[in-house]
Amino acid sequence: MRVVDTSYELERLYKYIYKLSKHSLYIYINIININRETKDRGEMFKRKSMRLSPQGNYISLPRGGYVVKSDRLGNIQFGVPPETIKDSMELKIDVPTIYVFPEDLWDRRTGINAAEAEFPAYFNFFILKRKVAFVCTKEQERRIRVVFQETLLGPSEFNQGLTPPISLDNSNNTSTSTTNNSNNSSHSGHNRTHSRTGSTTTHSGGSPLRGCTAAHLSTNELVSKNPSDFLQEFAPSYPIEEIPNLELECKYLRTFNSVDELFDFVLFDDNGVAHLPKGVEIHYLEQESAFKVIHRATAEEPLEEDQVVSFLPSKIMFPDIVNRISTDLFDPPTFGITIIGSSHGFDPKKSTTGFVLWVNKRGIMIDPPLNSSNFLLSQGVPTRRVDHIILTHCHADHDSGTFQKLLEEYQITVVTTPTILNSFLRKYSALSNLSADVLRRLFIFRPVMIGEPMTIAGAEFNFFYTIHTIPTISFEVFYGGKSVYYSGDTCFDPSRIKEMHSKNIMNTARMNFFLKPWNHTIVLHEAGVPPIHTPVTSILHREQLEQGQHLWKQGDIATFGCLVAEGALEILGHDSLEPFEKGSFLGDTSAMSSIPPLEHKTTVIAKENSVIYKVLANDLFRFFEHNPGLYLAFLDTMFIDAIRDEQVYESINNFTY
Repeated sequence: MRVVDTSYELERLYKYIYKLSKHSLYIYINIININRETKDRGEMFKRKSMRLSPQGNYISLPRGGYVVKSDRLGNIQFGVPPETIKDSMELKIDVPTIYVFPEDLWDRRTGINAAEAEFPAYFNFFILKRKVAFVCTKEQERRIRVVFQETLLGPSEFNQGLTPPISLDNSNNTSTSTTNNSNNSSHSGHNRTHSRTGSTTTHSGGSPLRGCTAAHLSTNELVSKNPSDFLQEFAPSYPIEEIPNLELECKYLRTFNSVDELFDFVLFDDNGVAHLPKGVEIHYLEQESAFKVIHRATAEEPLEEDQVVSFLPSKIMFPDIVNRISTDLFDPPTFGITIIGSSHGFDPKKSTTGFVLWVNKRGIMIDPPLNSSNFLLSQGVPTRRVDHIILTHCHADHDSGTFQKLLEEYQITVVTTPTILNSFLRKYSALSNLSADVLRRLFIFRPVMIGEPMTIAGAEFNFFYTIHTIPTISFEVFYGGKSVYYSGDTCFDPSRIKEMHSKNIMNTARMNFFLKPWNHTIVLHEAGVPPIHTPVTSILHREQLEQGQHLWKQGDIATFGCLVAEGALEILGHDSLEPFEKGSFLGDTSAMSSIPPLEHKTTVIAKENSVIYKVLANDLFRFFEHNPGLYLAFLDTMFIDAIRDEQVYESINNFTY
């Protein structure tokens, strides 16, 4: 008699049925996208089956798109895929100031955005102190403005519910009340009280909001009516006076007030021509489905005839990703972390920050970088093991891969706040030209409630809003007696935090939360360019050393360890040891002893001009005190004072890494 595992067979059947329905959804998406884009562009961009080979003076970019070298205007880029600015850095070419959007802002085959101009705009505005120009159609301008509204300024109608909300019930007219109180929200809002009874939330001075929580709202309600429902994201027991005023905090960190401060639009006219300065024109050729860059004669540069600089396809083709599937299956830990990327949007050599948190051997992906599924497969990780995504916020280096992941996987659960999900849906609805309802069908949404634990795969999560330019979350997670804290993008700068408090931008409880010491097994903390990120010096103390300068001398009191950021350090009298180069950590045993401090037994000097980040002994001791059993896990860690002390050396070898 044959015994059949019916649960396994049923699971396979359900998955097959779901795949069929998902495939039907993709067909539906493709049809909708073609119909909507053709209609919205007024037939200007018509799809062609032919493929055009680029011609003229151009460079093909590794991530997709082209750069045309114009001796009049400099580099002009066609197509703007995610992380495209890293291509300019790797190729050592000037970062363009003019970007031409292709006819499709989103590539359905790869799930990649072809108009991710966020970081090029950032780089030009903040680093090079100049604006960029976007060449596109009128309809594309509308869509790009939606994207930049969400990514630069956050929700356009961001109202945290600290003022009386607009009623969703036509029988209650609160427009007068809302108008009268809107200007006082930032200061008087914290004095309001709120209560929840059953499925209705009531704010003093306002009408009941229809619907209990974001989980019960339809997509239309979630996207269009939720901006005044910010209080719903906090647990009933959360003190209203401690709810952050994110709108004020975000404005405090921003150095601009309008998206138009970062870029200008140059639109194609009815003849498909975009006119740029100095006689440069970009033509859209409908029959050829191509862009043509032309130099016209000018008084400064007379020409006998127009000069054709380049001839390029109007639809960007993205390079195929090579799928390298490992034959060695990865055995996930019961509780652990797999780092996929640990860098930022301007680092040409590394991937943007994202990682997998493993709980009970199930994967929770935090801000998946682009093509993260391919990376996991190459490491022997079946993608079906990852069934949750935590979306922290809607900047391109955190959400581009999320959108792609949602298109690749089925039945994946997205964990975030309704405020952040709303922003995500508006942004990618504008880019893909698909309705929010269609996008919402791609995943399961599990809303975060601040102040109330959430259980995922048996672990307990607590979520918090961070200090950033748009709504952003961080979290802590507890499992099996261990814990992990992830800061998310935030500005952990004690001086700025205290200033925000002094200006009534941040309440006292929130200030104390950010300034308190961490007490977790592992802390993953971001650091980057302030003020929208954490200055490295808020965590470590930066110092420069000239070649031959002493880091410490034998006999000095040991008060710190250090992380080598640039250059190399060496120990005098130990020629057999390799120099401590970038990424190494030099510590000493006395950093783990409070009293009495020990003396250095070695002398360390800079082999070349170097940059170090000091970790003070007091900080290390406090870290070990709060985290017994856990010790340093820096790359190339070595406690150098243990070299001549065999007894201490043996104890070092017993450390848990």
